[in-house]
Amino acid sequence: MTHSEKFAAFKALHVPGNPLLLANIWDAGSAKAVALTGAKALATGSWSVAAAHGFRDGEQLPRDLALANLGRILAVVDVPVSIDLESGYGADPEGLPRLWRWRPRQGLSAATWRTACRRPATPGHWTRRWRA
Repeated sequence: MTHSEKFAAFKALHVPGNPLLLANIWDAGSAKAVALTGAKALATGSWSVAAAHGFRDGEQLPRDLALANLGRILAVVDVPVSIDLESGYGADPEGLPRLWRWRPRQGLSAATWRTACRRPATPGHWTRRWRA
C-alpha cells in the first residue's frame, strides 16, 4: 500500500458511532504479530515503546531511537500505523511541525501528540505554527 492509500484507509476507519480500536504495538515484532491477526491499523504507545528500549515514558527515549523504531515497524507491516509523538520531541513548538513533515517520507499514516511543550505557548500559537 502506498502512503496515500494507507492514509485513506486509516481515514476510512473513522466512522461516527463506530469507535476505532487500535492495538498498541512497541516494536517491529509486536507490529508484525498484531498485523497477522487481521488488524486494519496499528498504533504505538509512548510508554510501551520507551519501556521496550529501557527508558521511562515522557520523551526520555531519544527522538532518533523512536523514529528508527518506527521505521522498523513500518518496514514489516502493510497497514496504516499511528505513532504517539508525546509532545513532539522538540524543545519548542517548532519541533512538532518539523517532525510531522517527516512522516510522508516514512509512510506514517497518523499521529497523536499532547499539546504540551517545554516552553509555554500563547493561545493561537499552534495554529500559526501549523499554517507556516
